[in-house]
Amino acid sequence: MASAFSAFGSKVTIVEAMDRVVSMLDKDISAEVDKTLKKGGASVNCGRKVLEIKDNGGRIVGVYCSFVPQELLMAAGAAAAPLCASSDEPIPAAETKLPRNLCPLIKASYGFALTDTCPYFYFSDFIVGETTCDGKRKMFELMNELKETYVMQLPHSRDEAALRSWTGEVIRLKEKLEDFYHITITEDQIRDAIRLKNHERRAMLGFLELGKLNLDKRENHWLLQR
Repeated sequence: MASAFSAFGSKVTIVEAMDRVVSMLDKDISAEVDKTLKKGGASVNCGRKVLEIKDNGGRIVGVYCSFVPQELLMAAGAAAAPLCASSDEPIPAAETKLPRNLCPLIKASYGFALTDTCPYFYFSDFIVGETTCDGKRKMFELMNELKETYVMQLPHSRDEAALRSWTGEVIRLKEKLEDFYHITITEDQIRDAIRLKNHERRAMLGFLELGKLNLDKRENHWLLQR
């Protein structure tokens, strides 16, 4: 994504908490990725924490679903922090508040928030949820007691009435962001964010298309350097 933003002309700064980018991979690969990012114009700052971003006035909005229009968050100068659960470890804590027969993903998501063990939830200014199911409705109701949670009402059909309903929800989210951060989001900011997000999607699609190729080791190395 950083490469896509940089190619689009944006000033890109990658903030990585670990001592190197893609730290889960081999050090040689990590070094190549670092070199490629810098070659494309991105600034790479490793060994940084989310707290530093917050201390510098950064805005972070926690999200649980891809339905949340990230273009609006970008237009507000905020980063979207995905909060879906990655482990079932906090489920027992969540079951003290939620029914045991509820979806494990919902219980784990709420459990991380309840036990304060998700740094992204902790540093989020507020949470944006959505009504994809009754279980999430209940989770967001309880989550609002931990941190301010704004819930978007999803339409459940594909017709003109649903489009009008969703348009209203998007407008209300814009107003929520403006009210929460005491800012004004302009149409130009939204249009710029849409262009950037669409460019990101095209770049991601092109990247995923590479998975269809059958490349040997030398070709993979060449591709990484492009």
